[in-house]
Amino acid sequence: MRSFDACNNFNDSNSDQGHIIDPPPQVQGVSATDDRCDDVIVTWSDVTGESGYLVYRDGIQVGNVLPTNAISYSDATGDHGIPFQYTVSALNSNCQGPQSLPVNGG
Repeated sequence: MRSFDACNNFNDSNSDQGHIIDPPPQVQGVSATDDRCDDVIVTWSDVTGESGYLVYRDGIQVGNVLPTNAISYSDATGDHGIPFQYTVSALNSNCQGPQSLPVNGG
């Protein structure tokens, strides 16, 4: 039997019980500050069931996948004083959850 998860990945199975892994929930509590001279610090609330995070600046991923339970990212690649929009999404073993609502920083 072929079953599909919430990310449209499929699993062929010989039983009628497919294992469905939902994507992680949307990341909440995102903020971005430029308290440091050159970096923008992006923070968020940890979500349940994630195995990592991705951070986006103006829709483009910045940095590598962050580890489980990470709650901040320091963006040293943006120009200080220039506003950017940041979003964060959580990953699990199967797929990526929705991006957070955008926040301004820079």
